[in-house]
Amino acid sequence: MQHHISIIVPALGGQTQLEETLLAVLENRPAGSEVLVPCSMDYRDPYALDDEVRFVRSAAEDWMSLANAAVAASRADIVHWMWPGATVVEDWTESALDALHYDLELAAVSPLVDTPAGKVAGVVLGPGATRVEPDCRHCRLTGSDRIQLAGPSYLAGFYRRSALCEVGGWDPSMGAQYADLDLGLQLQLAGFRAHLQISCNVEFAQQPDTTIPSGYARGLMAERFYRRHGTLERRSRIGTLLGDWRGTSPTQAVASWAGRAAGMWSSRRRARFLERVVVSDIVDRPDSDAWQERRAA
Repeated sequence: MQHHISIIVPALGGQTQLEETLLAVLENRPAGSEVLVPCSMDYRDPYALDDEVRFVRSAAEDWMSLANAAVAASRADIVHWMWPGATVVEDWTESALDALHYDLELAAVSPLVDTPAGKVAGVVLGPGATRVEPDCRHCRLTGSDRIQLAGPSYLAGFYRRSALCEVGGWDPSMGAQYADLDLGLQLQLAGFRAHLQISCNVEFAQQPDTTIPSGYARGLMAERFYRRHGTLERRSRIGTLLGDWRGTSPTQAVASWAGRAAGMWSSRRRARFLERVVVSDIVDRPDSDAWQERRAA
């Protein structure tokens, strides 16, 4: 059977949230769709849903690796990622699929995600290579908004499968906090665009249960992201470092700076290693005449 959309809901967080989302998806999914549930190797199917959904088991349990495993196993040209706890209504995919069908340069479509904390339209690159969710208080009720997105947030998004495969999908080394923005920027660098589809709605009755690292891990991931994408904007580096103090205790801020220092050191170490590899390759490479003589002998 030819599928035109693969809907992916990871087995993360509480079982209740996963059940709510799968129930809404199975009741309202479009014809010719498949539903995939990426999960850990030891996950058990308590509701015997294997005749309705396809479980994709992964040794890695972070959401980025689960998403990549599901994309690799998917059969459709378009994949739709949804965080557990999301609810949808009939025909919720229609406008997003239409946008991807008519614009081949479009690699990602962000639905308007409604959460108790506010509306999420996707992610953009902020000052100092930070992750920012744009303010949606003034989003129009119909049509398409003018927000220049990097891409959808981790809560929900539609992607062209071929584009995901071209850039390698979500990068676990960017961490849970930056992987969605990193993917959007990688797609941009590959020549693709992202788009906000106001008429496509995904709703969370409860605030999504996500685990964002703090302290050292947060600083390490932030520095890795900055090293990869900081050249795309020209804002002050000092502002980025000072931002680590906002909303955190001094202890957490110091731990975050320690993580940034580790990220900076590992990045420079890798750069020096690659430089040595290139130089040694040039020095050790024989010229063409010597290589031909050596081969003839």
